[in-house]
Amino acid sequence: MPSRERKEYHAARLVEYVNTYKKCFIVGCDNVGSKQMADIRAALRDGQGNPKAAAIVCMGKNTLIRRTLNLHSDERIKALLPYVKENMGFVFTNGDLPKVRDIIAEFVVGAPAKAGAISDKVIICPAGPSGQPPDKTAFFQALNVPTKINRGQIEITQDVEVVQVGDKVGASQAALLQMLDIRPFVYGLKILNIYDNGDIFAPGVLDINDDMLVGMFSSACRKVAAISMNLEYPTMASAPHQLIKGFQDLVSIAMACENYSFPLADKVIDMVENPDKYGGGGGGGGGGGGGGGDAPKEEEAKEESEESVDMGGIGGGDDY
Repeated sequence: MPSRERKEYHAARLVEYVNTYKKCFIVGCDNVGSKQMADIRAALRDGQGNPKAAAIVCMGKNTLIRRTLNLHSDERIKALLPYVKENMGFVFTNGDLPKVRDIIAEFVVGAPAKAGAISDKVIICPAGPSGQPPDKTAFFQALNVPTKINRGQIEITQDVEVVQVGDKVGASQAALLQMLDIRPFVYGLKILNIYDNGDIFAPGVLDINDDMLVGMFSSACRKVAAISMNLEYPTMASAPHQLIKGFQDLVSIAMACENYSFPLADKVIDMVENPDKYGGGGGGGGGGGGGGGDAPKEEEAKEESEESVDMGGIGGGDDY
């Protein structure tokens, strides 16, 4: 196929994908081999038997991708343009993004550290036997790796951080890691961003679930209620707590003043002064024949106890 026809074919295919699929992953594909890429394509094509995880991988030259997206009539598609750079591609889908992500994450391969590679994590040389003969001691000392001779071989006495995050792997460091058979890097499609109907998200959004949202909402409500209580400024979050606090203050006043009371305060005072009436420990010896007459009192005591528990839950359930 001539070069021009091949470009037109790839451009038409990209247009078809952006019109068919409303979501996609923007992925980086550094150090991904052809066999690994073929396995990823095959797995995503049918979603490994799950239609909701089916996806299409689209790669191409960045200049062709930018030109094709720039000519698209839908302005939302142009949100992808700033991310078309370096060694990247798209994984288009209309299915479940977390499931597609999980399939992509399965296809990673370990790789040794090469000189000049930039590390995305701290590479540690672990303590323990190295399997190297004693004549390699000078090499370890040059890299500030503490060692000792044990049973005719070099033993590393403590963990050593060989490479830090963002540092380039040096030739001697690469040789050390290869000598110890440490393969610190894994290569695969790296999800950089998520596109969904014109909006771009960070990949961490997929880790948010309902429990996290509920927890964050509850925490925010507690903070708003705490601030409102301190400022004595009523809000929807603080209103239940302020009402209960006001009721507790009125009961405290009624208990301290002989000439001031109200019905609910009388009930609370009676509960404090006569706990046995409300299931607080009485009823031990109720003998002869008075069991039937105590039933209404027990039912009333149960109702009053439930009322007090409910009020306590509204007013005192949150920590400030």
